[in-house]
Amino acid sequence: MSVEIVFNELSAATPATHSSIGSRWMETLIRTVKSAVEGGCSRSIRTCIPFKEILLARDYPIVKWLNDPAIDRERSRYFLALATRHPALIDLPEKDNESLGYEFYFNGENCKGLGVAHIIDGLAVSFPSDKRWDTHQIQISKHFIENDSIEEECVSIHHASTPEHIGLLRQAISNLLLIDITNGNDLWRRRGELFPALTFCDNIAGVLQAMGLGDPHLMQIRKKLFELDRYARGWITGPYDRNQIPFKVTPEHKATKEQYAAERTFQAPGGQYHIFEEHGRITPGNWRIYFDPSVGPGRILVGYIGKKPPSAAFPS
Repeated sequence: MSVEIVFNELSAATPATHSSIGSRWMETLIRTVKSAVEGGCSRSIRTCIPFKEILLARDYPIVKWLNDPAIDRERSRYFLALATRHPALIDLPEKDNESLGYEFYFNGENCKGLGVAHIIDGLAVSFPSDKRWDTHQIQISKHFIENDSIEEECVSIHHASTPEHIGLLRQAISNLLLIDITNGNDLWRRRGELFPALTFCDNIAGVLQAMGLGDPHLMQIRKKLFELDRYARGWITGPYDRNQIPFKVTPEHKATKEQYAAERTFQAPGGQYHIFEEHGRITPGNWRIYFDPSVGPGRILVGYIGKKPPSAAFPS
């Protein structure tokens, strides 16, 4: 399971003042991508805008750069050899951001590419066109509707605009590659090895086992479970603290617990039934992960992964 590369279209929003500067942007991007590929990332770039139509400078789109005799042929040949996927989600179950039920923003600007990198747990790459992109980690905000109100969650994304950034991310990319999960059945089969501090209710098996390679739900589920396991392993003493979990976790509303407790009750290994209240959002779509920290410290019981169950605010 390789780490996918996604282009940050915001870095191409303002063309360079001269074609020579645009050429340097392009060559730096190619060196960055090449370094990422050598480190184990996929040999393709997902993009939310047609790549060859991007303006590097006024009257100087990438397609013109490709035919510029002043450009190093090795660089242009390498770019042509890369597979570009547009729209960025074209071969994934959800086809566009509008259908995912949320929006992503970077400093108030809509950022589809960075959002896709978050969805698929990939690497975002940018032109070195602004000091904002001179970083190997980018924080963006994810907006979505929760209980009939707009919620916001801050998420962090691996990012590079220079080969040096790839060097800083080398260990993070290696860690992702070491987690060689080919499909949901593999994740379920290896749950004890991958998530030693988590216990799973058996009803989760069917949901995970139906997920194939490249399913964006699987990528996000994997990420959430690792973060939950990491919290549980570090929770040695004291009360449970949802604010220490990296993703946004909320308790269930009182009205929902009263009306839909059965839809949140699952049998744990050993036969005991638990009502699950703590939950986090899984994207794309309106999915949830429910868990019970009352079995801790040091252990968390995961009770449900799947589409959001009915609630008082949204009964169907």
